[in-house]
Amino acid sequence: MISYLSAKNVYDIWASECECMEVLDFRSISSIQSSRIPGTNNLSPKDISIKTFLEDQNKVFVLIEAPAELVSEVSKHSEVDNVFIIDGGLGSWVDAGYPLAPLVIEKGRSQNV
Repeated sequence: MISYLSAKNVYDIWASECECMEVLDFRSISSIQSSRIPGTNNLSPKDISIKTFLEDQNKVFVLIEAPAELVSEVSKHSEVDNVFIIDGGLGSWVDAGYPLAPLVIEKGRSQNV
């Protein structure tokens, strides 16, 4: 099941530098180059499956623009309770004034900043 977290809740976890949260952004590289949560991992939908969430139940996963198929698949699994979407989307993060970081692309690979 996917639940919502407020931008403030996501920020509080992010600011604590806890390794217990992973933000997964499914937007295209060109879309996230200037507007992404620092440390976000950019993924293609084919790079992740329900198994990812089931294997790491101690981690909170925050999805940004997740494909409908993935959201539907996660929603079918009641044992998955560690997957969230930011209430109000990335726009609520931006509106709250929380930091954004550029995506550095080096020799065809994206790197987290």
